[in-house]
Amino acid sequence: MKKKILLLMGVFTIGICYAQVGINTQNPQAALDIHSIGSSASTKSLSIKNNTGTEIFSLRDDGRIITSGVASPSVLLDLRDGIDNAIVAVGESSQTGSTAQSGALKYDTSARSLYLSDGITWNALASDYIKAFVVADIGSASQTFANNTTNSIVNWTTISDLTGCFNSSTGVFTAKRASLYSVSLNITLDDGAINAQTYLQSSLIASGGQQIKCLTTFNSGGSIPAGVQCSGNFNLALNEIVTTSLWHNLGVSKNIKIGYSNLTIVEL
Repeated sequence: MKKKILLLMGVFTIGICYAQVGINTQNPQAALDIHSIGSSASTKSLSIKNNTGTEIFSLRDDGRIITSGVASPSVLLDLRDGIDNAIVAVGESSQTGSTAQSGALKYDTSARSLYLSDGITWNALASDYIKAFVVADIGSASQTFANNTTNSIVNWTTISDLTGCFNSSTGVFTAKRASLYSVSLNITLDDGAINAQTYLQSSLIASGGQQIKCLTTFNSGGSIPAGVQCSGNFNLALNEIVTTSLWHNLGVSKNIKIGYSNLTIVEL
């Protein structure tokens, strides 16, 4: 008797595993097949309510999805319910534009941009984000540049920094977006003795390996002002940094001349 019961239970279990469930239909075509009572916007195929009886999700018979607060969706999925958290999150994708097909969206965290596929490539959508714009100068002679020594230029006074990407104390600029940046540095040293056949060198240095070096040479010596200008463009990755440095062999230690030195960084 026990063997017969176990056999019947086994057959019944197999039947459940492969059964198709139909709601409002005697001939289900899927594991769960729901047939609604209508075919228009006035009837629903699916309705989900919370424990207070409030409908939070439903599917109308015209194919439109209704979320909480949007009773009359204008498109297939409409989240415009007037609530500030009615948003859609789009993630990253390693697929090519052709694989994702035309109309697909993705978000690139490195570029911090939203992309739309045209069926071939991903195209960045226009956005009105604030670009980096930094202007700084030297407000006090708090740094000495020894002869024949390379030093980072620090202790800047920030005049403008729209995106908060410049550390005035360390002189470090951090790219908050993968983009092209224009960097311009102008350094003037205090008047004083300069040896003949010497030079002053400034450097713009990106952590990714890019460097731009600029020189001012002095064939004759004397008590004269010394300065150097340096500028260039950097294609920076997200969180890549740019620093500036100064080196000279003028013969004696030098200070930066107040009011005649500045740094400008602009995202293009």
